Amino acid sequence: MMRITVCAAGVLTTAGMLCGCTVPDTSSTSRPSYSTPSLAAPATDSTAAAGSGVRDGKFEFRVLDVARAATVSDPTGNPYMTVSAQGEFIVVTLSVTNIGDQPQSYFGQNQKLIDASGREYGANTQADMYMNDTGTGEINPGNSIQVRVAFDVPPGTTPAALELHDSMFSGGVSVRLGA
Repeated sequence: MMRITVCAAGVLTTAGMLCGCTVPDTSSTSRPSYSTPSLAAPATDSTAAAGSGVRDGKFEFRVLDVARAATVSDPTGNPYMTVSAQGEFIVVTLSVTNIGDQPQSYFGQNQKLIDASGREYGANTQADMYMNDTGTGEINPGNSIQVRVAFDVPPGTTPAALELHDSMFSGGVSVRLGA
């Protein structure tokens, strides 16, 4: 019976930590107290300017260029490896450096574009495959790659920021695009 009680207390403690609550300390004779996390004030503009190095996890990112295109293709211009946008592509060229101490895989699909209205766009996977024939995948510590990421957006969309991630589970870092 004791084993079940200890296990249940461990589960409740873990569940309390996951939801951000503090589980009361019942080991003393004092009355238990409960607390909830305080809500932080909204963050100020912590978005970095394009061209500056920003870090998320094991990667440092730098925006090198932003361009618009109706189509994108492989570096040789192969017409069979070309994809057309539904609207237009906003193509972002990035430098990605592994600042960690182990190999880390880069995926264009982990990156997001945010427009001036706050709408979020994912990277076009087919364009990613065609444009980056040798520039994606695993990056060893200290090495850098240059990649292009294409976001298919409605014509005339104003890109406001990029949200860059070293993995699909990372918190990400924002880079401001434009003024």
